Amino acid sequence: MKLKDLRTKAGKTPEEIAKQIGISPSTYQEIENDTENAPIKVLKKICTFFGVEMQTLFEDDEALAIDLGSPYKELFRKTNLLTTYIANIPPINNNKLKTLAKDVITEIAVVAKKPNLGVFGRSDAGKSHLINYLIGESKLPVQLQPTTSTITILRHLDDRPKWLKDEVVIFGESVDMSRLDDQEYCLDKSRFYKQGDINLLSTDCIHDHEFGKTTKAFSCVVYVEANILRACNIIDVPGFANTDAAKGQYSDTEKAHTALSLVDVLIYMSPVNGCFDQTDMPLLRPIFSQVIAPEAIDSNLPVFSNIFFVVSQAANYVSESQLEQVKDTVTKRIYRHSTNDNGDGLLDVRGDYIGKKITKEDLRKRWFSFWTEIPERREPLIAALSDYLKNTLPELIYSHAKKQVKLIQKKSETAIQSTIQTDELEIEKYVEMIKKYEILLSPEQRTKGLKEIENTQLSLQSMVKDTRQKTISNITAKMNAILTEEELERIIRNTYDDKEEAQKYASSLILERLQSAVENIFKRDVSDVEKHVSKELESCSVTLNKIDGGGKVEIPFDTKGAFVGAATGVATVGALAAYASTWGSLGGYIVAAKAVGLLSSLGIGFAWSGGTAGIMSGIAAIGGPVTIAIGLAAGLTALGWRLFGKSWQKRLAENILKEFKKHNVSGKILDGIESQFTSLEKTIDKGCDNLEKNYRLYLQEIKDKMAEPELAKKKIVSDIKHLKVILDWFSKAPWNSFR
Repeated sequence: MKLKDLRTKAGKTPEEIAKQIGISPSTYQEIENDTENAPIKVLKKICTFFGVEMQTLFEDDEALAIDLGSPYKELFRKTNLLTTYIANIPPINNNKLKTLAKDVITEIAVVAKKPNLGVFGRSDAGKSHLINYLIGESKLPVQLQPTTSTITILRHLDDRPKWLKDEVVIFGESVDMSRLDDQEYCLDKSRFYKQGDINLLSTDCIHDHEFGKTTKAFSCVVYVEANILRACNIIDVPGFANTDAAKGQYSDTEKAHTALSLVDVLIYMSPVNGCFDQTDMPLLRPIFSQVIAPEAIDSNLPVFSNIFFVVSQAANYVSESQLEQVKDTVTKRIYRHSTNDNGDGLLDVRGDYIGKKITKEDLRKRWFSFWTEIPERREPLIAALSDYLKNTLPELIYSHAKKQVKLIQKKSETAIQSTIQTDELEIEKYVEMIKKYEILLSPEQRTKGLKEIENTQLSLQSMVKDTRQKTISNITAKMNAILTEEELERIIRNTYDDKEEAQKYASSLILERLQSAVENIFKRDVSDVEKHVSKELESCSVTLNKIDGGGKVEIPFDTKGAFVGAATGVATVGALAAYASTWGSLGGYIVAAKAVGLLSSLGIGFAWSGGTAGIMSGIAAIGGPVTIAIGLAAGLTALGWRLFGKSWQKRLAENILKEFKKHNVSGKILDGIESQFTSLEKTIDKGCDNLEKNYRLYLQEIKDKMAEPELAKKKIVSDIKHLKVILDWFSKAPWNSFR
């Protein structure tokens, strides 16, 4: 949009604008006539006056809508066919089988999701502007000042549920994307905030810079008629590093950090001026450790195939050679920051996971530029992104959908067969089973079982308490070893030759080293916890199922399945979630965490960070260090040290150490670790409560059988016949459509 058009729309004269921004009317008129050659500082003032991004002044009025076709149309057809069949399961009275059918439909729905494209970056990087370009119209508000204040999810208008008539639904929390079609969930008063037309984005989902009003909106869903949304959902997030850290989990940085777990494809934008400076650097850890790596399961894909780093605001005043120099410099900076001689840098660890060393050249290839007016500075990004969304990603998702559907079929049929075998064994050994049941219902055995569950809980609580103390002690010792003047000076000397660059980036590098060391200790110790929990539950199972005088027949009580119980959903996103997802005879077909992206749901996550659970929990998901680093960067830059002389590294180390103490970095990281152990304790207590509850239900079921044993026997015989019918019906589902 031209300056003249903006001025006319605002109803202002050149004189009024010139006076407001402190220039002469003639100067303003010259800029309006020749905007391309105007001084950048003056253009920024003008854009602030009009409340628009600078890039808006140089773009065509008509944006180019990206059309990628409908790459998942056939996948949705097949999954709809399958789920419709399963939803019409013959009438059954078996609760486990009802749950099985429902869970199978849920798991298939996970396979049939569109991938999520997330657009991230610091404030004013131009994220909303890029998204508007991709969808072909200006739906998202854009301003020169930080605008977006919510996690904004764009879905195609065809995906809008029938019960919803509005374009926009706003929530007061991070919405579960797997339940966006669920009316009861979406309109629940505990999370629902508002719904209405597109104007809500400009009133409730942006920062109010004039009056400073705050909004309760945390995330929102916008339904748009845009071709690109047939190939993916798009997620626009608040900018990292806005000055609202006091809001805690409701700060822009924390909202953006939360949204990372939803992403299958990532665009990270940083403006050409100050590209990937000390504000951006702290975000490398969550990007490299949380964004999934498809190349880990398809070696033909390039490294970082789903990550696009973008130099934004690459206007024509920046020469091509300057732009390439920016990309080269940033690549070197990131590579130096993310690798080290110990082999545990961010890129080292990601490289170990994908099975190949990540080189500087690999990283350099993932850099693009974006400026809408210059084809050469927009088309490479658009072409690469379009190819990935239209060809590479659908092929990857189809391939894994076939595997997952096959796994779902096998697991579900195995579950039914297992139930049949259990019932047949009970009929075959019915007399012995009656004797066993009598013993199980005796006061002595009942007391023994409940006491064993109580002892298991006490043992697990003690173990977690000891592990917490040990982990905190180990982490404290490690942080104390790193946070010394001598060690910081050594790191600085070994990493930086340039004093100015060291001053800008050393604090985030040291925090990265610190966090890496802390995470390694945390993951190691939590791994020991998981092993101990499994061992304790196996021991508990032996005691609960060992009955003297009960004969040789064994139909064991499923201790691990009972422990997981109702906690297998969002409640167990702690360190046990990935492990727990495999428990239970009828559950755990795939790790279908509700708060992650499609590829993570399909199991394309990080083994080294605990799979999906590791993405959603552990130290890697603690947003605190990100905010800490941003605060450090601001504090260190503001000091404006004079680092001259032979010992500039030592002086810098001393000042960084002072800033770390001032910001209580160690204390905040320990708080994050403490919160994870608190969550783990709650998970274990919930599991033990489930164990006791399900054991009591198990005994009640036996008591009901014993009340009328012959009638119970007839029912089992009837169940076996019905189960065989269901098994045959299940096997005839259109599974082969995925072959």
